[in-house]
Amino acid sequence: MTKDKFIDAILSDVSLLTCDRINALPGGHGSLTIAYLSVANLIVEARLAGKNMALENANAVSTDLDGLIQGCVAAAKEAGAVPSNAALITAVLLYFSGTAPRAGVPAANRKLGAMARMHAGAERCGTVAIPTPKMGNKISGFPAVAALYRAIDKRRITDVDGRFLPLGGACGTSMGHSALGEDWIIPQIALNGAAAATRGMLRAYVGLGAPENPIFSAIFGAAAVAEIIHPDAAVSEDYGKYGEVDSIYLTGLGAAREAGLIPELTIRGTDRKLDMARMVGDLGLILKDAGAPTVVAMNGIYDLLSGFEESGYIMPNAIGAINPPLSHTPLSFLLTAMTLLIQSGGDVKEVGERITRLRVADSHDPETALVAMYIVVRKALESTSGPVTDALLAASEAAAIQAVAGRIKRSGERLEAGEDLAQVVKGFDDERKSIVEKNATAFFKHITGKDITIEFTAVRPQARRTDPFTRKYLGFDAYFDADVVVDGKLHRIEDVYGTALPRAARGGIFRLKQRIKGWMAIQMAKRGRLPNVMAGQEWLLPQMLDIPLSVACLAGQELTYASINILNIVVPAAVAVDMKLYKPDEAARIAERAAYITATIPGGLMRARRLGEKILGLATSPEETIMEHP
Repeated sequence: MTKDKFIDAILSDVSLLTCDRINALPGGHGSLTIAYLSVANLIVEARLAGKNMALENANAVSTDLDGLIQGCVAAAKEAGAVPSNAALITAVLLYFSGTAPRAGVPAANRKLGAMARMHAGAERCGTVAIPTPKMGNKISGFPAVAALYRAIDKRRITDVDGRFLPLGGACGTSMGHSALGEDWIIPQIALNGAAAATRGMLRAYVGLGAPENPIFSAIFGAAAVAEIIHPDAAVSEDYGKYGEVDSIYLTGLGAAREAGLIPELTIRGTDRKLDMARMVGDLGLILKDAGAPTVVAMNGIYDLLSGFEESGYIMPNAIGAINPPLSHTPLSFLLTAMTLLIQSGGDVKEVGERITRLRVADSHDPETALVAMYIVVRKALESTSGPVTDALLAASEAAAIQAVAGRIKRSGERLEAGEDLAQVVKGFDDERKSIVEKNATAFFKHITGKDITIEFTAVRPQARRTDPFTRKYLGFDAYFDADVVVDGKLHRIEDVYGTALPRAARGGIFRLKQRIKGWMAIQMAKRGRLPNVMAGQEWLLPQMLDIPLSVACLAGQELTYASINILNIVVPAAVAVDMKLYKPDEAARIAERAAYITATIPGGLMRARRLGEKILGLATSPEETIMEHP
């Protein structure tokens, strides 16, 4: 068998290259990545074809946009999305492609989220029941709604007392198009209400033992207010020009200010900028209108928002370039792909090359980042095709081929030189650990200006458990010892996740010291003494003051996700089988056991065995091996 055929055999079934259960993705189980990609393909195709995608208050039953929305929600449903999720995905991706979120006069009033919900056949549930994205645990919009109504009950939203309004002064043009409504009541509801609702979300996050999530607190705060405010109202020109600033913009502004968000965002790898207040208000409006989305659709929104250059300033867990489970891949580059394709007129090659450069520059493990993208896109291509998936494939295919080819060559050479299979696999995992150690400090080097290095001196399963299952896999109870050096000072951390992290979060004196240091750091940032901390990023400082532990946690997280890419297991095992050194089941067992990093969850054994059997079946003669065909 030639080397090219060997590579093709390995890449022909991408489900054998990862322990993640990607064959479930087209059904919408656990993730709606393929639904997002399907809708994105249709939207970009429509943009490139010059179709009218404007949201208009047309005096007609249907517009051109209705037809596109119908196609998008149908595609999302085909990829496993329930109606409300299909509606949210469609509305949000249309919004980020340039379609306005609303066009309003009473008889022809149209809202993007509501249109998508109607075409999807979904029912509305209200902000109170919509979940936030799940990052470990999650909350719902209830804290925003509850905080808003508490503030209303305490007369903290507007200084106008409704009991004293003259008859006829509380409705129609006397309220909606007058100084009382546009200059006083509506702006006060927008700004004060959004602040109260956003504050409720921020408090709920920390009360759940999670870090504050500024961007989603603001979006849910805006959604809560969008349910009660006149969403099409003009406001006083003190806030901006007539026709440019409205009640939803002010709602977003109030929420963004309360959350401490930066004023502007940039889609990664592009020159396209979005006004934070406008985006927060618009997404809040879409969210409250789109139906009753579930957490899998909301997780996709989280991944989309990770696609901004400033994502580390607006939400936790977007810090650094961790390669997440494949259910989150590659949506963090979806807005980049859509924007660049529309701007370039559909130049798939150029966009693919740009995304490759961006992903390599922004990853703890660049090879795994591109291999993971390739795996998901190949699976998506079984259900959808179009410019977006073509661009993402162009970004990742060469890297995946190179990753496989390099391991075939090096595995064969080392096995021929007398190394056993376990040594070969462990060598690849040693390299993987070194790559993560090298790249994981970049974020903190930038923020602090300090020289930082990390080395994991111990990596094994079972920090605290004793059962036979978790003894085999790193991902369920990882034990890490780490040496972190900050400006020449060694910090030795034992048992990062089992001991050091709980102590930092729960220990009384330790926690008090961290709070004091966090407060001091915020004051320093406000006075310009931390030059690499941007405005809006100060909320991070109390969390990252323990630099050594933060670096160790992030790097460890990358390692515990390693089974998204199991080339270190399946390729050496396949080469060993092809060279007649082992039978498929024996090679698979040895390779998985030796992969102390890559085998973070079950699945490597079965996949390596199946690939070995496949390689044996493709051999043209019992004696032929890959090493005979350089």
